[in-house]
Order: sequence, then C-alpha cells, then structure tokens
Amino acid sequence: MTDSGGNALSATGNTVALDTDQTVHPALSVNGTTDGVINSTEAHHVTFTVSGLEDETGTATFRDAHGRTHPQRCREMEPSRSI
Repeated sequence: MTDSGGNALSATGNTVALDTDQTVHPALSVNGTTDGVINSTEAHHVTFTVSGLEDETGTATFRDAHGRTHPQRCREMEPSRSI
C-alpha cells in the first residue's frame, strides 16, 4: 500500500490498522534551568511536556552525566511530567 505522500506501508499476518497520519508534528519542551545545565540538586524539579502527538505515543530519552539513559513514555493529553 502507498499513501498519498508516497510512503510505502505493508503488514503481514493478522489484519492490522496502519496509522498513516502525516500531519503529526511532536514538540518537546523542557522546563529546565536558567543556565541549561541540570545538576543533581535540580534534577528532581525539572519537568517536560510533549505536544502534537494527537493519538500517537512516543518516548523521550534523557541521558545523564554518566551516560545512563532515562526513557519516558509520552502520550498526548498527559500532564507535564518530571524526569
């Protein structure tokens, strides 16, 4: 199957619904610190918001100074979350 944007889509096996919505423009906003660096004392007070997902979900992944990642699942219409 090809949608009107020329994107090829396919699925095999059980019948599935393919979401071909191409008008989704997600945006990530982090309410961080004035200097842009989040230190250990500030880390529990930083929030983020994801908008523009409509009915989709996503993952925002944050990395700390030690290289560890902290994935956060996101859905539209969810309140701001703390990292």
